[in-house]
Amino acid sequence: MNWQRKQAEYEYELSVTSSTEKKFELRIKIEECQRESKRLKESSNNPDANFDKKSISASEKSENLSYTLMNPTPNNPDPKLNPLHITLGILALLGGLGLGYFTVTISSNPPKPPISSTENLTTPIKVDLTVIDIETKQAISDIKVYFLSKGAPTKKMTDDNGYTSIEIPERGDIQVTLSKSGYKTKNFTINLETDKNRTRSEYMEKESLTKDTGKVPDVPLAPSNSSSKPDANTDSSTNRIISESPRANPEKIGELEGSKLFEHSISANLPEQTYHFKLANTSDVSLYLDGVSSEAQIVLNKANQAGVVTSYMTMSSASNAKSGVIQEKLETGDYVVVVKLKSRETQYFLRLFNNTNLAKNVDYLESEKKYPSQTISSQYPEKYYHFKLANPTNVSLRLEGVNSVTQILLYKADEAGVLKNYMTMSSASNAKSGVIKENLTTGDYVVVIRLKTRDTDYNLTMSAQ
Repeated sequence: MNWQRKQAEYEYELSVTSSTEKKFELRIKIEECQRESKRLKESSNNPDANFDKKSISASEKSENLSYTLMNPTPNNPDPKLNPLHITLGILALLGGLGLGYFTVTISSNPPKPPISSTENLTTPIKVDLTVIDIETKQAISDIKVYFLSKGAPTKKMTDDNGYTSIEIPERGDIQVTLSKSGYKTKNFTINLETDKNRTRSEYMEKESLTKDTGKVPDVPLAPSNSSSKPDANTDSSTNRIISESPRANPEKIGELEGSKLFEHSISANLPEQTYHFKLANTSDVSLYLDGVSSEAQIVLNKANQAGVVTSYMTMSSASNAKSGVIQEKLETGDYVVVVKLKSRETQYFLRLFNNTNLAKNVDYLESEKKYPSQTISSQYPEKYYHFKLANPTNVSLRLEGVNSVTQILLYKADEAGVLKNYMTMSSASNAKSGVIKENLTTGDYVVVIRLKTRDTDYNLTMSAQ
């Protein structure tokens, strides 16, 4: 009756609680009560089972009396019925008739401890899951799948067929979350008690790009036969790609070693143009979108070797009043740039720069070095200069001879010339020079000359004292 009473209490708690974890614990406890009640009932209905366990129910008013008629002892290691114990048990039974019912336990073995509520009373069941795009009806790879029952969530990824699997208890709720950049996050619950289906298909909806979220749908790229080498439509003197009409296939740039310039267009018939490039080393990369007559967007994505987008990184907008600019330190690997239509069709210029590879190698700055008659323009809006110091040194940087506002910036860098930390800056105009004076420690540094308004020549002087 104690087990039945406990079971009733647990079932009531289960009916009122909203906690998934609490429900899981209560179901385990209810199952424990059911097993114990069943075990006691079977023992009391089987008097010939070698006296393993026999229970006689007692009323709640009576005193619980327990007599062990058979127990192993040092003098009697093989437990057999002891006549004295049987006699005492009969006398106790006769004496207790006037008191109502009470419990007499007759056992040839020590009682087994109750099953702990922390024991795993459920059998793990494998559930197969396939994730599908609701519009294209195609499987979605690289979906992050989180399964949450107790403790930390289990994370898995869908394969190229949109498939993954998980083993879950046959009882209890399992919370599942599906997540991928460019798709709306989806949450649902699996409960095998109410839904026996072990093969499931879940549909995900793409998320439209908005200014509020800044999120971008993934862009699958078709194979391209173009290469990184200039073709008949390439002006090799400027490395500028000339196209009379929008390209139907993605542009496969290959390794971005220096700079690439593209002149294309987007329209309602072809609202996106995509560009796939690779980096052999970690590099500082700048992307510029300009020359547009209406608003357009430039989006940077991480990709795999085939040029298929794996994750969204960042974006910027361009209009006829301003350029869209993305400047990032990118690791070795593959990337996809997408130029997207926002309102009406427009021509555009896209410029990609590997600033680390394009940097002027100053080597060790030990005295004075001059770079006269340099040019910075909208086509090449930044120039990089990489220098080293063998010892702590007072360094002076002077930018002059400009006819429009121009910036000079100083960064700490690594040995390859990749920017690490911004340090300071100064501005130059036709009325004044831009000057930076710093006491610098041993190591690598990069000076950046940056266009602010219009094209200009400049003179740069770098000295160490």
